Parts: sequence; C-alpha cells; structure tokens
Amino acid sequence: MNFDTGRFIIKIAETSEELHAAQRLRYKVFVEEMGANVADDCHASRMEYDKFDQDFDHLILIDSLNRNTCNATGRRIDGRARQIHCLMSPGAG
Repeated sequence: MNFDTGRFIIKIAETSEELHAAQRLRYKVFVEEMGANVADDCHASRMEYDKFDQDFDHLILIDSLNRNTCNATGRRIDGRARQIHCLMSPGAG
C-alpha cells in the first residue's frame, strides 16, 4: 500500500528505519506530550513500542517537503492477528 499526493506519502512502514521513525513519534506524543508510562527500555531508546508491534502493520505519513519526516502513524492489525489476540485476551469474546 502506498498513496502519494506529491507532498505526503501514506504507506505501510517497510524498513526498520521507517518503523523506528513511527515508534519515535509515538514516544513523543504518548510519553512526552501525554505522560504515558512506558518501560525503561522505551525511555532509553526514546521509542514507544510494545509486544504487539510485531503483529501490526504500521501506517505512516511522510512529509516529503520536510526532510521526509514521519508526521503521523497508526497501527493496523490484520484479520489473522486479530483472531490470535482475541484468543489470548482474557474476557474477549
């Protein structure tokens, strides 16, 4: 998936560099701005991540006029991973 407007590119993170950019943005928003509690290793790396990251696609918005920075991110879970998480979550049904 890749959508390019000329300035903004919306895509699924494909490289570790793109994934880390998304996780750094999550850290900035959730930890620095909103005060979320995260594990010490997240503070050390200044990236917000969790055990579910490996099961998600990481959607990113890249601003090509601003040094190709990651300006937005979200996680998308596919159907198979959703079923696994429902089976693993207490009280899910």
